[in-house]
Amino acid sequence: MDDLLAFEFLEMDYAISNTNRRRKRKRIRDECDPFSLEDSEFRRRYRLSKDLTESLIEDLGSMFNEPRKLSDLSITDKVLTALSFYATGSYQRPTGDIAAHSMAQQTVSKCIAQVTTAMNSLAMRQKHIVFPHDLQDRNLIRAE
Repeated sequence: MDDLLAFEFLEMDYAISNTNRRRKRKRIRDECDPFSLEDSEFRRRYRLSKDLTESLIEDLGSMFNEPRKLSDLSITDKVLTALSFYATGSYQRPTGDIAAHSMAQQTVSKCIAQVTTAMNSLAMRQKHIVFPHDLQDRNLIRAE
C-alpha cells in the first residue's frame, strides 16, 4: 500500500512540475518580443528582415487555425520558431531553449512541421517562387 501511495505522490508531483514548467515557458515567451531586437540581431537570428518576416507571417496566417486555448502558440511564435531552426540549422532542443521561443523540443518539432507544410503549399509556391520562362527573363535576372 505504501508503494502505491508513493507512486501516486510522485505522479502528482510530476504533473504539477510539468504544469509549472509550461506556465513558466509561456510567461517567458510572452515577455520576450523578438521584433524589439535590433535589425542586425533579428536578421542574424532569423535570416530575414523584420518586414519580410511580418509579411511571411501574414501570408501563412490564413493557413493556420487561430489559437483557441490560452496555452496555444500564436502563429507568430510558430513561424519565428521554424525560421530560427531553418536559419541556424540547429537541433530542435537548442531552438526551443532560446528565450524568445522557450518551448519543449516536441513543440518545436510540431512548429517546424506545420510551418514547413504551409510554406510548401501551392499558394505559397506560386506567390513566392517564380522561375524565368524565356531568355529575356533570365538575362534580366542576371543583370540584377
